[in-house]
Amino acid sequence: MALSTVDNLSNNAQKIKGMILSEILLAGAIISVALASSTLVIGSLQSMLINAENAFEAGLKIRQEISLAHLLSIDDISNFVKTEGIFTTIFSSSYRNDFTRNILVDVSWLEGPFQKHRSYSSQIVDWQKASGAADCNWLDDAKGNLRAINFGTLNIDDFNPVTDVVALGDYVYVSTDGATSSLPDLYVIDVHDIKNPNIIAHINTGPGIASIAAADQYVFAANAGSYQMQIIDVIDPYHPTLISQAKLPGAIISGSSGFGQSVHFFDHKMYIGLVKNAGPEFFIVDVSDSQHPITLGSYEIGSTVNDIDVQGKRVTVVTPGQNSIILLDASNPQRISEISRSSLSGWQTQGAQSVKMIGDQIVVGRTLGGFYSPNPELLQLNRNLLNSTSTASTSLKMNASIENIFGFNDYIYLTTSDPDRGFQILKDDFSYGMILSSAFSSRGVALTCNNQAMYVVTQNDQDFFHIFTLTK
Repeated sequence: MALSTVDNLSNNAQKIKGMILSEILLAGAIISVALASSTLVIGSLQSMLINAENAFEAGLKIRQEISLAHLLSIDDISNFVKTEGIFTTIFSSSYRNDFTRNILVDVSWLEGPFQKHRSYSSQIVDWQKASGAADCNWLDDAKGNLRAINFGTLNIDDFNPVTDVVALGDYVYVSTDGATSSLPDLYVIDVHDIKNPNIIAHINTGPGIASIAAADQYVFAANAGSYQMQIIDVIDPYHPTLISQAKLPGAIISGSSGFGQSVHFFDHKMYIGLVKNAGPEFFIVDVSDSQHPITLGSYEIGSTVNDIDVQGKRVTVVTPGQNSIILLDASNPQRISEISRSSLSGWQTQGAQSVKMIGDQIVVGRTLGGFYSPNPELLQLNRNLLNSTSTASTSLKMNASIENIFGFNDYIYLTTSDPDRGFQILKDDFSYGMILSSAFSSRGVALTCNNQAMYVVTQNDQDFFHIFTLTK
């Protein structure tokens, strides 16, 4: 009995010892798990803090780049990629209209195996230069899909061919260059109701108008006569009034040489191109005081200036001559200087006659030059690479003369000499070919838009006015 009792006590002691050891091991395991969990939590918190810090740093970089872009002139905003530490910043901008750029800033970085991004898109607007720019924001929703509005026809005086069109608020102004100087050369069309446009007034300013621009309460005209520049007050659209006109200094008028040919308005200035003459063919005129315009400077192009476009301090003119495209620096209008020029292949038969700068790209339209000409009529060149031997970065054979070009966001709108395709819409990189075309009874001449529609004019004095708006 005693031995049995001792054995039992010994066995119980061993069991207790085993239980204590198990509990100690279990407690150790629990403590180890707890410590590991704490380490994981702390590591996770550290990772979250690092991630948050990286995201915050990326946001700061985005704000910094946007702030710096706002300090630049719009035409000096350029695309770039840069790397700072773990961050890569991509800044891209694209043309929206003459005074607005779309911008996108993307900052990326690696967190372990994952690439993270923060992006911001916006627009930079130069409101000081916005006067005179077409208000066409509704085109954002159009995506190139416009439809013609059938309102009947509008006719003007016989033998009075249309030359240009501009919109100002709820009124559209159409210029003409008639067979006789007694005919009106500016018509006013009320488009409050785009389904019922009406000609409400006209004015005869003299020999005829080759080209027009508009801003504030004025229409600025390049006159096809010895008074090459004119300013018409249209504050009362029912009674347009010629308030000033001038002969540009240094231009030599002989026959039609030296007459007004093209005009562009930008930043309270008229940029005027003339028919080739023995003097300068390009002028910049300050029209801040519309009744007393002041010629600031001029430049001899050596050929007729068929069209002009302006972006900030840069001016592009196109001619029918060997120097098809000339890029000028007009930052000091009293000392206009040449940046570069280019001669397009086939210039002898295909003169450049329309131009639009879209960001860093110069889009040029030229004459057909015959149906068997192999050369394209629509070309796009990089203005930063423009030189005497430049080739187009992209081009299209249109089989028609390109009369007028308008750019907005990702699309190009143009008029052509082919009545069957007088109005066309393309992507700004010329991809996908023609998105839309419309047929008229005569060649398309020019186009413009306001806040509700696009207006296209054709050459003939009968049924010359056409309206396009958003497809619904």
